[in-house]
Amino acid sequence: MTEALKEKSPDEARSLARTFRSAIRGNPAEELSEKLRTLASVHRFPRRVQCASLPWEALERALQSEL
Repeated sequence: MTEALKEKSPDEARSLARTFRSAIRGNPAEELSEKLRTLASVHRFPRRVQCASLPWEALERALQSEL
């Protein structure tokens, strides 16, 4: 996640977080990097989706508190 977010603006980070969280729920996203697309394949393991989404949720909350 941190690699993907390097040099991104807060708005870009929010957008990436939304895209990734959608991808791990089974909605493919071509705009993700190869590493993130690989990680998004967690959608095949429903019990792991929550684990994979936790850091992204923390990021979104941190960005909300920034406002």
